[in-house]
Amino acid sequence: MHIGIDCRTMSGKGGIAHYTYNLVKNLLIQDKKNTYVLFFGAKVSQNLKNTLEQDNCSIKYFPGSNLKKVIPFVYSHFVNGIFLNKQKLDLFHAPTGSFPLAYRGRAVITIHDLAIYKHPEWFPACQWFSKKIVVPRSLKKAKRIIAVSENTKQDIIDLFKIPQKKIQVIYEAASLASQRGRQGLMIKQSSLGAKLDNLGDYALFIGTLEPRKNLVRLIKAFALYCRKYPQKTEKLVIAGGEGWKFKQIYQTVTGFRLKTRVIFTGYISEKEKIGLLQGAKAFISPSLYEGFGLPVLEAMSLGIPVICGNNSALKEISGHASFLVDSCNIRSILEGLTKVLSNKSLREDLKAKGLVRAKQFAWSKCAKETIGLYNSIITS
Repeated sequence: MHIGIDCRTMSGKGGIAHYTYNLVKNLLIQDKKNTYVLFFGAKVSQNLKNTLEQDNCSIKYFPGSNLKKVIPFVYSHFVNGIFLNKQKLDLFHAPTGSFPLAYRGRAVITIHDLAIYKHPEWFPACQWFSKKIVVPRSLKKAKRIIAVSENTKQDIIDLFKIPQKKIQVIYEAASLASQRGRQGLMIKQSSLGAKLDNLGDYALFIGTLEPRKNLVRLIKAFALYCRKYPQKTEKLVIAGGEGWKFKQIYQTVTGFRLKTRVIFTGYISEKEKIGLLQGAKAFISPSLYEGFGLPVLEAMSLGIPVICGNNSALKEISGHASFLVDSCNIRSILEGLTKVLSNKSLREDLKAKGLVRAKQFAWSKCAKETIGLYNSIITS
């Protein structure tokens, strides 16, 4: 079977890039029967090329990338679609949740989350075409749909009336467990070394600064924590790039006079993420909605106690290995911070449970189940 995979996100940042890279890497390790074509938009680094290219795998580039800025719609849906049609693929996998309108072959898509449909107020209006046309059409035309959680599967069914038998849940995984015990080295070798020197104890959040991450409520809860326990010195470290409507987050810190207690790192590298996670007293994710919640799983895999929202896929992924809070209730978030930060035995319990839980998710398992799904399409 000749399988194409859209790998354009792989050289970028974020969860889909992480998913695509780790899935493809493990597909190539396990699957020696099928052949793969990895499609990129621009030249990849020699290092990445060496990692991916092998006997049953080749790399190709979508043509006319200079047209992307001039006529983005035509480029994305017709230039790329017609190009894919010429490749004689048995199957095309789109990890981004949609494929070009002009593509006529068999396709699999991965849906990571549908937050834009459930809470459109969290997103800019400029994504209307993708939301109204491209994604619904891709869901309808795809032979099979991969959902990264049961929560996401149910959202697909509820929002688009897709038959349940068309959707398969295949979990993502974390890939940081091998880095346990290296936080000092990771931070010293990074640009955050001086900024985080003598930081002391801290709770950590990792994610984009945007409304659905619920950072305003988290900061307000932390402000209550600082007032209620003036003798405590823990800080709140918020690591991630600025997203849509991020300014209110900074304004909240200023309004509560927390500039010395709330530390913003900006976007962090993989090394910096590992270092920050392993140095944290606790990891907190009070997000209002997640399709999977990879940072929660990453924290557990490194033995970091986790506090997270009792909603969407967060509860599903963390299982009974995290301290669950009501993300819409500042007092509930405060309770989570208070109990986890001040109770060592609770932190040890969460650490042990988190390590066990994280081992249930593996990229090798994700790849094995994905290969099975590919093969089932051809034989059905």
